[in-house]
Amino acid sequence: MNMPAISRAGSLTYNRSQLARLFLWLLTGSFGYCLLANVTTLISLSMKELGCSNSLMGVMLGSMPAAVNFIFNPWISTRSDRTRTAWGRRKPYLFIGMCLSAACILLLAWSPRLAFRISGSAEEAYHWQLGFLIVFSVGFQVCFLLIATTIYYLFVDVVPQAVLGRFMAFFNMCGSAVGILFSFFLLKLSQSHMAWLYTGITAFFVVTMMILLLGVKEGEYAPVAPAVRERSPLEKARLYMRECFSIPFYFWIFFAMGVNGVSNICRSLFGLYFARDTLGLDLEVIGNINGFTSLLGFALAYPLGYLNDRFHPLRVFFWGGAAIVLVNLLSFFWISGLVTYAVSSVLLTVAYVVQLSAGLPLTAALFPRSKYGQFGSAQAIFCALMMILFNAAAGKLTDLFGSYRFLYAWDFVFTLLALAALGRVFVLWKQYGGDHHYVAPESDQV
Repeated sequence: MNMPAISRAGSLTYNRSQLARLFLWLLTGSFGYCLLANVTTLISLSMKELGCSNSLMGVMLGSMPAAVNFIFNPWISTRSDRTRTAWGRRKPYLFIGMCLSAACILLLAWSPRLAFRISGSAEEAYHWQLGFLIVFSVGFQVCFLLIATTIYYLFVDVVPQAVLGRFMAFFNMCGSAVGILFSFFLLKLSQSHMAWLYTGITAFFVVTMMILLLGVKEGEYAPVAPAVRERSPLEKARLYMRECFSIPFYFWIFFAMGVNGVSNICRSLFGLYFARDTLGLDLEVIGNINGFTSLLGFALAYPLGYLNDRFHPLRVFFWGGAAIVLVNLLSFFWISGLVTYAVSSVLLTVAYVVQLSAGLPLTAALFPRSKYGQFGSAQAIFCALMMILFNAAAGKLTDLFGSYRFLYAWDFVFTLLALAALGRVFVLWKQYGGDHHYVAPESDQV
């Protein structure tokens, strides 16, 4: 892997064999985490089978989780920054999130059978089933937030900065491997074995996450300043807002990432239905195309990780966004059937993998390390607010446009806005020291 002989992350020091073991434990848990994240696709299919509208799906799978993220992420992130336990500051939150997320998915998996048992008619069973689906899917997304938030903070805490790009390459390879597994083998099982598919994914996730929790050791952290602990909740909120939102440099990062997240709304909600309902492709063909693109992402991940360590992730993220803009413009006018859809999927995969490889390394390189969770949550607030505002609009505009092809126009416009914001970030980053002398600005320096 061409890793340094000795690597450091805070108080942690690794030789090559220790670093390899760290990667193994983290990536084992990451595989289960990525697989569980695909449950949202199954939830989307379950909602579609019950006849839910695009607008309702946009609210339940987009706006609602974003609202939960907006409310709870700052508390979880800042709290985990200041947590000090024998088990570390991140792992307790991962354990709690693992238990609660697993419970929600298992309840969701078997709720249709429960609905038929407690109802007296098919119509009543339908309403019970829809109610259970909404309650447990929202519950899952609330609980999964504990994991989705703190697992990335754990990466930043325990993985040395010098190899973080390459670690994220392996993490993205895990995501691609999960995509291959899910697309080629698991997605088609949803048509006949949905409950057991939910259950199997959940069991695998619990086992792999426990391996991560037991294998990874967090380092020692500086004690929390007494002045911070003694502040009232209102004073802490004011300090949080001043530190995170008073510096234009961070505002432009938050805005760029928020708009970039918005650009993916229509694709995540309706990409499957564009291929199935607009182009007439069946799920097995769609799964094969997605599986191939996941293989491609897998092959590209490590070279891109090296590029992030060699060049700055801010540059790599920008290059990926520029490619996404061009491919979406082409796809909107060009896709007409299986072949053009497959080619577009390949090109978009390359562009998205470039950008995805730089996401975490970018924020790890730009945010203050000691307050990474706090600034990560501030970014999450900004992104969640934008997702709340635009998710329902995405479903409504797709209905008005009358075709799922609209997803390419949506992605084009918002990715272009994100590129403009990233241009401003680049200018300010240069002013703060650039490649060799960058120091993350603090509110008392501005």
